[in-house]
Amino acid sequence: MWPPFHSQNRQIDLSWIGAGGACFITLCGPSLNENNLSHLTRRGVYTIGVNGSPAVVRPNAWVCIDPVDKFPDAIWLDPAVVKLVPSVFVRNGKRIRTRIDGNLVESVECSQCPGVVTFDRNDTFSPKGWIHEDTVNWGNGRSSSRNNIPRGLSVFPAALKVAYLMGFRTVYLLGADFHMSPESPYAFPNPHDPSGGGMELIAPRNNALFESVSVFMRLLLPEFTKAGFRVFNCNKRSSLTVFPFIDYEEAVDVVTGRIEQGPLNMQGWYTR
Repeated sequence: MWPPFHSQNRQIDLSWIGAGGACFITLCGPSLNENNLSHLTRRGVYTIGVNGSPAVVRPNAWVCIDPVDKFPDAIWLDPAVVKLVPSVFVRNGKRIRTRIDGNLVESVECSQCPGVVTFDRNDTFSPKGWIHEDTVNWGNGRSSSRNNIPRGLSVFPAALKVAYLMGFRTVYLLGADFHMSPESPYAFPNPHDPSGGGMELIAPRNNALFESVSVFMRLLLPEFTKAGFRVFNCNKRSSLTVFPFIDYEEAVDVVTGRIEQGPLNMQGWYTR
């Protein structure tokens, strides 16, 4: 089935957005804040956020793989952000939440928010078919029979696949720490309720997940190379060592190239 995205019950092709170019994927690691994020607003830069990273930097597109009510309505209600979400959330009428008088209460269905695009997801990780599947893989779930590959479900592989399906062929990763400390788990203040066990329990589980996702990426790297899909990590201290490092400022310069920045000089443009 192609194209893989749907909006308002219509199939849509988003591969023209990337058109073989590059994008930045902003993840939730604390190192995200170590970068001059104002560069991401420069002409020529396209950003794809995941999960809570829009709390730090507003993206052009956003991939949500977890339940929709985990994320602020400021993301959902922003028409300037394309929201890419699993189709099951729309089919099941899942609702976002909003904050009223300090309390989070149920609000509208996610399908009623502007710019929502859906995709079908799968949880059976298959390296050989991953690039060409018409669904978005988000890891290796319990339903998988591939016992030689670790289990684990994450937004990260889904975000990479979405970037590929949107036509991007080069990805630069920001905030891809792939290690979580209980003291400083995210690029934003810790959103977890301390009564749920605290970060002393959550961080080890997430670190185990990072190890599984790193295995996925090692298995995918040869397939990425065949497809001409390049991924770079802008965090030199990252525990995700599969992808080569590139300095963030250098990546921005590569992406923006000769594109004029700031107020544009219109001199001569109306003259034939």
